[in-house]
Amino acid sequence: MKTMITSATISLLCMVSILSVKAQQLNTLYFMDNMPVRNALNPAFQPMNSFYLGLPVLGYTYLGIGNNSLTLKDVVYKQNGETIWFLNPAGDKDKFYKSLHSNTLLNTDLQLNLLSFGFRRGISYFTFGITEKVDGQLSLPKEMMKLLLYGTPNPENNYFDFKNLNANASVYTEAALGYSRIVNDRWTVGGKLKFLYGTANVSTSNEYLDLNAGIEAWTLKGKGSINISSPAEVIVGDNLESIDFNEPSSVNGWLKPSGMGAGIDIGFTYKTTERLTLSAALIDLGMIRWNGNVKRVGYSVDYTFEGIAQINNLDSVNMEAFTDSLETAFKNSYTTEQATHSFTTYTSPKLNIAAEYGFRNNKISVGMLSRTMKVKRNIYEELTASVNLKPGSAFNMSFSYSLTNGKMSNAGMAMGLRTGFIHWCLSGDYFSFNNAPLPLDEGDASVSSRKLPVPYKSKGVNLALSVNLVFGNKRRDIPKDLMPDY
Repeated sequence: MKTMITSATISLLCMVSILSVKAQQLNTLYFMDNMPVRNALNPAFQPMNSFYLGLPVLGYTYLGIGNNSLTLKDVVYKQNGETIWFLNPAGDKDKFYKSLHSNTLLNTDLQLNLLSFGFRRGISYFTFGITEKVDGQLSLPKEMMKLLLYGTPNPENNYFDFKNLNANASVYTEAALGYSRIVNDRWTVGGKLKFLYGTANVSTSNEYLDLNAGIEAWTLKGKGSINISSPAEVIVGDNLESIDFNEPSSVNGWLKPSGMGAGIDIGFTYKTTERLTLSAALIDLGMIRWNGNVKRVGYSVDYTFEGIAQINNLDSVNMEAFTDSLETAFKNSYTTEQATHSFTTYTSPKLNIAAEYGFRNNKISVGMLSRTMKVKRNIYEELTASVNLKPGSAFNMSFSYSLTNGKMSNAGMAMGLRTGFIHWCLSGDYFSFNNAPLPLDEGDASVSSRKLPVPYKSKGVNLALSVNLVFGNKRRDIPKDLMPDY
């Protein structure tokens, strides 16, 4: 029973890590010149069209799945002709542990376009967009897995710091007004002002959360809180015995914002030579102040669980007694506040720095993009190389490959095609060329003998679909000495 609980806990953490959402932007789109809405990655980018219109959902829909630490190969692999997982006696749990970052980030990002358009006036370009966003992060400290994998090897003290165990989930609407201007034949600058209309948020934070595990006792000390804001009033019972929602009585109650905020994007491009272009942008720098139906659930725990001997892989401890005792300790330590002040959450800012070198009159180019993202206290980096084909304004294609936090990921691809006044773009990052066959007919004779490819060396996949109405393609109103090469 004890081993089963341990294995189930680790399995759950592994599956959640592998299937969680990743990078919050589609890197392959950065060098797609004919993509109307790529100014989301750098507000200085000017679309090639004189006017574009993105309709609801079709204008730009983005979804990403992945994490920053684990791939399926880290969990399940072949050894001596046999498929095993890392907790198998013949498996390599040390290799698995080393593959984890100090904090495994599970990041959720879904974007749906509600309305977007842009138009040119001389050397300036104006954009406007309304986007519905679901943004969530879960941070799992590496020391959680250290406890589960190695137990308490030291006879006296085994310290584990769980402070970075936290979560944040927000649903909000973003309205962005952008402006880009060609300064001269080298410089283009741009920026966006964003109004953030918050719908709901759940966020946690820890001032500290430490475990000291010894032979005679385990001592858990911590202090933190959970903040909630939503259109529905949240009613939390004493000691978390119940959580209920008092739903709004009208549609206006659901539409009333739970929070308001603002954000900004800034960026530039600089053409150093006829072939080399440098660019940089700081995007998604913003905050939301939540004040609708705010509820705070705080905890302060100083709890000692006695009678635990030194353990290895948690095999020598009564896990049922320990988990029951721990649950009771947490329930008794929680306090609820019926009237609380508003609280603030921050979006995850990203710094994009890129260089692109063109060949054959810029019909072929190679690019390098560095993306740095900040999520609360943690910094996550990614480097993407790209080869871009631009035979004309009606067709672009990009191929990319990324290294995420020092580890290899997989290829990305984007294709943009203009047919008449409709521009189509399908793009994705982290496509896997290494797949493990999953038999569909195993255990069910009624299913045909087919095998489903499951990504084996990828941490996830990002996908985006964009369909925009576009008009005009030549920049007749821009002086030739200022017009970038296309």
